[in-house]
Amino acid sequence: MKLESVIKKIQKRMPGVEIESAGGRKYWFTYKGKIASFYACEYRGASNFHIRRADDHSDMVTDYFAGSFYNNVTQMINTLCPLPAKFPAGCLIRGKDNKRANRLGIARRIGIVMKVSSYGYYTLLMADTGIEESYSYERDLEAV
Repeated sequence: MKLESVIKKIQKRMPGVEIESAGGRKYWFTYKGKIASFYACEYRGASNFHIRRADDHSDMVTDYFAGSFYNNVTQMINTLCPLPAKFPAGCLIRGKDNKRANRLGIARRIGIVMKVSSYGYYTLLMADTGIEESYSYERDLEAV
């Protein structure tokens, strides 16, 4: 992805973020106590997406490298600022009739979203059993 596109994508998803550079190839910004960085490559590209805590630093003597690396800017952005849940708490949902939902036993079942955790992990109150169940594949659910 081109460097200009990466910067535009970051600023669109996280408004108010100031992307800094020391005039070299490294770019970085801070967001909610984390420092995200990436490098400009040849031909105006970007790579080496990295996130670490602001108070955590690498130590070459002990072979400790702070933070984690990501393959692309979308993974880095979703880690810093996760997308909102597809179904809010209190929403009536039904399991889609597909292969995975059938295997996991949620196909064509109806329930209410009781709790939404990060990254689309739901606690559902199922109408047929009255028991709360955890479910993590939001693409297998649909609003009724």
